[in-house]
Amino acid sequence: MNKPCPALLLALLALGYRAPVAAADISLSCAARPVEDRAFTTGGIIEINADSSQADIGAQRITFAGNVELLQGNRRLTADEISYNKDDDVVDASGNILFSQPGIILGGDRAHAELGSRQLNISPVRFELPAIGGRGTAAEGTSTGNELFRAEQIEFTTCPQGDDAWLLKAGELQVDRAAGFAKARNATLSLGRVPVLASPWLQFPVGDRRLSGFLVPRASYSSRDGLDLALPYYLNLAPNYDATLFPRIISERGAMLGAEFRYLFPGTHRGTLYGEALPNDRLYEGDNSFRGAFRVDHRSRFSERFRGLLRYTALSDDNYLEDLGRDLGITSTRYLENVFELRYFGDTWEALANWTQQEVLGDFDRPISRFPQLLYRLDQPLPANSRLLFDAEYANFERNPGTSGPRLDLYSALEGEWRKPWGYLRPRVGGRFTQYRLDTPIEEGPENPERTLYSLSLDSGLYFDRNARLLATEGVQTLEPRVFYLYVPYRDQDDQPNYDSTLPDLSYPNLFRQNRFTGADRVGDANQLTLGLTTRFIEAPSVRERLSASIGQVLFFEDRRVQLLPDAPPETDSTSPLVGELDLTLSQNWSTTAVLHWDIDDSRMDDGLLRVGYDNRSERELVYLAYRYNRRHDLKYTDLAFDWPLTSQIRFVGRWQYSLSTDRTMEALGGLEYDSCCWRLRGAVRRYIATTEGDYDNSLFIQLELKGLGRLGDNIDELLRRSIYGYDPFEN
Repeated sequence: MNKPCPALLLALLALGYRAPVAAADISLSCAARPVEDRAFTTGGIIEINADSSQADIGAQRITFAGNVELLQGNRRLTADEISYNKDDDVVDASGNILFSQPGIILGGDRAHAELGSRQLNISPVRFELPAIGGRGTAAEGTSTGNELFRAEQIEFTTCPQGDDAWLLKAGELQVDRAAGFAKARNATLSLGRVPVLASPWLQFPVGDRRLSGFLVPRASYSSRDGLDLALPYYLNLAPNYDATLFPRIISERGAMLGAEFRYLFPGTHRGTLYGEALPNDRLYEGDNSFRGAFRVDHRSRFSERFRGLLRYTALSDDNYLEDLGRDLGITSTRYLENVFELRYFGDTWEALANWTQQEVLGDFDRPISRFPQLLYRLDQPLPANSRLLFDAEYANFERNPGTSGPRLDLYSALEGEWRKPWGYLRPRVGGRFTQYRLDTPIEEGPENPERTLYSLSLDSGLYFDRNARLLATEGVQTLEPRVFYLYVPYRDQDDQPNYDSTLPDLSYPNLFRQNRFTGADRVGDANQLTLGLTTRFIEAPSVRERLSASIGQVLFFEDRRVQLLPDAPPETDSTSPLVGELDLTLSQNWSTTAVLHWDIDDSRMDDGLLRVGYDNRSERELVYLAYRYNRRHDLKYTDLAFDWPLTSQIRFVGRWQYSLSTDRTMEALGGLEYDSCCWRLRGAVRRYIATTEGDYDNSLFIQLELKGLGRLGDNIDELLRRSIYGYDPFEN
């Protein structure tokens, strides 16, 4: 088995690292001398101010002494003494020289300037780049009117005076503010006094322009994949589109290449195309060692009301996202949804044309495509505090294997609402018609099954409030009882396919649904009454909600005969689980969330969540502890995460997710961050379940950032954001 070679990373870095603005994370907090960064002007009028002057008539020379200031456009030169030759338009300056123009500040003991060509020579020279808070010294420096600065034998850093935590030494430095970058030749980078990188050529940004060049190298290590190294290269192709190449080497798998193309047409179109390929994956045990992926994400705005969307992903195999898909921007590794839609918004209506393909990766491979889908929605206000609701959908479903065919679904309802400050009453009467044309009948049923039914509902609520006190805080407490009645007659639906109906998650708002199923394939029969109660505490005078607590339950007057699967037995429970939800802000920083689903008949908990968190943004302190239980899925785990400063410069981050059901750690993450004025170091180790079979992967991530110059290492920020809720990068 091949082992990772650390020398590979060092060799690639030694080729010459460039940090374009597109990837730079620049902090100005340690800027040595920030100045107003104005546009460069070349006005020819010269103004000189000084305490005294002496003129040499014969040579047309004037010598100025004492607090001398020379101004030309927005170029400024100060010195103890300046000698100006009017015939040659030449200036010689000495003593405490300070020269500034947009983008750079120069200081020294002697200077020679040709005002006509706007060229200035200072030796020796001290220079500052205010845009990145950088400073340095050189044996000699030259500034010209085209905003160019060139220096020889330089030392450069973004650290404050007296702190050379990192130092860049180079034989030559060329700063071009108009282009937005600086070039160093024969450069050596030292941390402290230890040289860590030598490069014949190095480039870094000094402005906010996008530059072509290498982005932040990414490197990580895992026990499964070995060393994972990527060296992205950014291409600034045009103001409205760019591209990035992603050469990537995974020591245990092989070499791969990715490419991303981004485009933006303001107000009309924007999108991203991304593709990557690994010609020969040495770890993959599938039929073909070639692995690759392609993804497109496009959005169009044809007008204020007319929008378009295209989102499509193609993979070489079902395990690709799990093994290699970190750059595809897909959160789930087991599920894909490809979508193309056109949507038009009217004042009270909406029309949609859509193609959707849903695919579950892995052992269950039964993709469902929906093409076309035509949808029309209307919400039309009517007199007497009423409104007309109308939904019309035509969709053709294709499923292989399985029953396929088009579906027509029509729903209309008339809803009234009478609202007062103390309560409301909302009746609704609706009707639904659904028809199918199937290529294969279900259980010898009809080829064109159809369903017609009606529904009646009445939603009502009251509002009570009083002055109250919560945790020594004055405010208003509300009491909001709610009663919801729903009647839907039974219709046998076993001869209908089920394309898109599922059971939604049980929650307090879902107790008041018009249909206990999602989608249109199943409409649940109902004769039920939902009782709910909500109380809130509103803090005065901030009007901030400190407490929200709800409890509710459904009372069933008849068995529920309609089920997702044909011939499934009816549900005979007379009540639903008791659902309780709580959100409580204990103080400015402390909060808690609780969810409880309690089965009254069996006296046991079906589902539960308890989370307590402390979030002090001003001090960058974050910690939360959660417990989750779900009886149906045999899920029981604890989750501890934190982001805590140990000192003003060091913070400790971590997460531990432990399954009580399997007695295994699901994820363990720990890391340290050190942040100084001019550099930042992050390191993290992670152990997590990486495959559906339950195999662990152990990973190591290290990132070094030299502020104003660039970063080396993997993007740990993204890892911490995904793992730790509320995490923010540590910024000074």
